[in-house]
Amino acid sequence: MIVFIIPLKGKKMSKDWEATSRLLDRTMRSVCRQTSEQFRAIVIHREKPETDFFHPNLHYLEVDFEPDVSSSMTAKEIRQQKRVDKGKKILSGLHHIHNLGIDASHAMVVDSDDLISCRIAAFVNQHQDAAGWFIKTGFKYLETAAQAYWKREFYKACGTCNILNLQVIDVPALELNRGYGYYKFLIDHGQVKDKLKQRGVILKPLPFPGAIYVIGTGENMASNENNLRFSWWMRKSVEPLREEFGI
Repeated sequence: MIVFIIPLKGKKMSKDWEATSRLLDRTMRSVCRQTSEQFRAIVIHREKPETDFFHPNLHYLEVDFEPDVSSSMTAKEIRQQKRVDKGKKILSGLHHIHNLGIDASHAMVVDSDDLISCRIAAFVNQHQDAAGWFIKTGFKYLETAAQAYWKREFYKACGTCNILNLQVIDVPALELNRGYGYYKFLIDHGQVKDKLKQRGVILKPLPFPGAIYVIGTGENMASNENNLRFSWWMRKSVEPLREEFGI
């Protein structure tokens, strides 16, 4: 069984809490569209999002920490603190899995504004002994244009990209007062594949497009969002994606 870990930024870090909650609502609906009921999802939050969406496999985990930011910090320092906050929430979610009373084999971090394929849970349940997968091919979705594009090397651009066997993650102790380095493995999504390879653990590419990287929302954390290029020949009609991804 797979557990989807969904870290949600705090209200203090959100430019528009209503928009943040609305995007999360869509993400949760996407996650819970799985063709197999053998999954769980955990939203890790400080403030409860404004949504009435319910699913029996969806759980909320409230935390009491927030990014340690101040007006004297540079934009780069603030981004780093946001990433640390995300790492803490991911770690908290991973430690919460045992409280669900389930036999989980894998975990996948899903950013709170992204969308995922409804086929993931069923696929993982058919390969419960596998070390895991990375999403090599997916889609970018430009919110402002309602347009989707193919994205190669997807795992390098989007945090919703790694499906990992819980036996290979080597989850750190639940220490929430540490610096960036302590949570680095959990948040540097583009390096996970190579880091695990150094330990002799080989991740395979997921054999189908696994996620949609939603950008142009005004709430994205990545600083390189505006540098992503959109080629007309990489465009993909949105309609075929609606059923699988809930877009």
